[in-house]
Amino acid sequence: MGGCRPVGSESRVVEADTSPAASTAEAPIGESLMTEAASSSSGTSADLDLMATRTTPRAQPDAVGMDASPISDRSIDADRAALPLELTRHISTSGNIHPLTSAGGRTLAYWVFGETGPVTLILGGMHGAERTPTLLCAEFVGWLESHPEAVTAGRIVVAPLVDPDGFASRRRNNDNGVDLNRNYPATNWRRRADRHGSRPVSEPETRFVLALMEAYPPSAIVSIHAPLACVNYDGPAEELARQMSHACGLPVRASVGYPTPGSFGSFAGVDKAIPTITLELRPGRDVAPDFDACRKALLVAHEFSLANGR
Repeated sequence: MGGCRPVGSESRVVEADTSPAASTAEAPIGESLMTEAASSSSGTSADLDLMATRTTPRAQPDAVGMDASPISDRSIDADRAALPLELTRHISTSGNIHPLTSAGGRTLAYWVFGETGPVTLILGGMHGAERTPTLLCAEFVGWLESHPEAVTAGRIVVAPLVDPDGFASRRRNNDNGVDLNRNYPATNWRRRADRHGSRPVSEPETRFVLALMEAYPPSAIVSIHAPLACVNYDGPAEELARQMSHACGLPVRASVGYPTPGSFGSFAGVDKAIPTITLELRPGRDVAPDFDACRKALLVAHEFSLANGR
């Protein structure tokens, strides 16, 4: 995530979080992305019940399976009550529960559509206080469930809620007080009073995303945020940004106008050279007016994956 400016009266809090950081045990993960991290650097949303059920933390595994097969054999049925209503009201039971949980012990879930071929990875809710990205992802998953013909080639992997702690508490950061979009093992990572984490990949939610990238190596990535109303890109993704902009009507921006050390875009787009889009939604609490346009943009991203995938 590399200027988008806030639209209307709302703006994103760039680095603000007053919650104390709590120390937690961190699970060693021995796969390639985690090894690199260890060695690196220095209408639908109105008036709903927005609190996710807190679960008893499951033991964090010593290693997470990183092959191309599903990385959890547990369906959403097993933990459906632990997911926010905003997810379950739109989605059936075809998803997966990841072995990792959030810093606060909440469920991390993902959905996979398609069998083989290039992967488009879609992430929502990396900042819990930005609620519409999770709502959009949930509606998109529900739409894909009812339109299987939309994924006849390749795979679309969706993690609608990367930060369930922040979503539950309406805060930007997780329960450790860490901004997850500053916790990736990018070469530009910088420590900032533990709000970026004590080190890169210190947080289980970050390890969850890296585990998905290992299990389903993406040819293109879309991370959905709000409310800067633009299509921001990192890495070799300018053409994809233009195509998505044409589909959804939001302008292309190469930069959001402020530094983003340790951001997902810096890691995946710049360092790993994976075409990476930060789709910034418009301000507001309702995704319904923009759903069709954003859905088309996400499908454009998948078409790009198919055309350019590995």
